[in-house]
Amino acid sequence: MRDYTLNDGTKIPKGTYLITPSSAANFDEDIWGPTAKEFDPWRFQKQRMAPGQETLHSMVQTTPQFTYFG
Repeated sequence: MRDYTLNDGTKIPKGTYLITPSSAANFDEDIWGPTAKEFDPWRFQKQRMAPGQETLHSMVQTTPQFTYFG
């Protein structure tokens, strides 16, 4: 839509395609804990069970930690 300059001075010209390493972030133990590399089909459901988290951690919600749907 327009040229963009990041905080560090990096210039991104209009029309540039960007990608992020989603898989690398989704296996990061600093974000997901020691079970990050284990298959857990209930991972997000368990997170939503915590008080105040009921509407968060949806599989279709983009966050800095989960970028698949961004």
